[in-house]
Amino acid sequence: MSGEEEVVAAVEPVAAGIPGEPMDIMTAVQLVL
Repeated sequence: MSGEEEVVAAVEPVAAGIPGEPMDIMTAVQLVL
């Protein structure tokens, strides 16, 4: 479980830095998890 939390914590700031791609990033995260 902690591994998934680490991935989400690492991706959140990146998603915040790319306002035009939030859904694509979340989709990629879901595929990884």
